[in-house]
Amino acid sequence: VILDSSNADIFFESLAKKEHIPDIVITDFQMPYKNGKTVVEIIKNKYPTIKILVISVYKHEHLIAELFQSGTDGF
Repeated sequence: VILDSSNADIFFESLAKKEHIPDIVITDFQMPYKNGKTVVEIIKNKYPTIKILVISVYKHEHLIAELFQSGTDGF
């Protein structure tokens, strides 16, 4: 399953319409409307089997730690 979205809101709308959910979501940390941490939390709450890889130019250890606490599988 391949799904491409320009922001988190469109992603979740599209995902809700899909018959099959993806195995992996690759997302950026900084996005319009919702940040990566919020996206991770929503995915893990609604779709706990999806693995999540967050990409970012941010190297702040506290942000990375928060992402992993929220359920990120890779950074």
